[in-house]
Amino acid sequence: MGRVWVVESDHPEFEAAALDALFAGKLRPVAGTFTQPFLFALDARPPPGGYDVIVYRPDGSIGGRFESANVFGIPTKASSELPEALRYDTPPKPKLVVGAVWPYDLLRRGVTGQAHVALVVDPSGRVSETRVIDASHAEFGHAVTAMFEGWRFTPAQKDGQPSTALLHHTVRFDFDDRDTAPDDATRKLLARLAGKGAPLATADQLDHLPAMRFRVKPVTDNRASTDLAFNLEIVVDEKGRVRLPHVLSGSPELAADPRVWRALTAAARWRFDPPRIQGRAVAARLVLPFKFAAPATPTPANPTSINATPTR
Repeated sequence: MGRVWVVESDHPEFEAAALDALFAGKLRPVAGTFTQPFLFALDARPPPGGYDVIVYRPDGSIGGRFESANVFGIPTKASSELPEALRYDTPPKPKLVVGAVWPYDLLRRGVTGQAHVALVVDPSGRVSETRVIDASHAEFGHAVTAMFEGWRFTPAQKDGQPSTALLHHTVRFDFDDRDTAPDDATRKLLARLAGKGAPLATADQLDHLPAMRFRVKPVTDNRASTDLAFNLEIVVDEKGRVRLPHVLSGSPELAADPRVWRALTAAARWRFDPPRIQGRAVAARLVLPFKFAAPATPTPANPTSINATPTR
């Protein structure tokens, strides 16, 4: 299998499950590219004409009726308090939903919290601007900002044309939150990193470095004026899934640099071949060097609709 793209996903866990299924299957060699839809449902009934998509139910059977994860409730009508240009007729719709990375140091210490972030979705469906309205910890604000920068939308419509929309949303980092709580596998790996249980394998102990199977690049920003280099540590579990990405060390300025959080958010989606020792799949710690090169001519900041007061 060559390069894999995720075109649409309503929830990061749907993306993860689809990649699991894709990499576990056997595909007939073809020349060129193709798309494979995956739908997930709890209640299943055959659609008229039979199934034309793969649908996975919790019991492992196939078939189903799709229900949205609805991770982001967008008002169907824009607030009358917004400027006219932002008063859409049809709201934007999330098309590719990326998860937030719980800041490693806060997760390690069991710190919970939230961040309220405003974002501008431009007529192409990309998030062009963000602003942290409020955050219980600055790191939560950085994480949520990077998360939304990775989202893609079907753009809002105004007078029959794609338009700009101003939205805002609060993300909770809590151990009972559906969208941010670490799963059992992540919690066990976190405990092992803390010295509770068997130590994780390191790169020098592996049969060979695992090959990358799925990679997304961090969101780029042409407004940066300096280069940036740092080392990112990830845990690759026995199935090749990346967990607990974090920067090994750095200054407070590095910890607040948005490029760091974009790298963490992208790395959390990556997939590798399972790390192995003597042929047996193991969880391993890997260190990856990151470098962002500043553009030759940085784009100046251009504050626009983010200055409007976001309201529902």
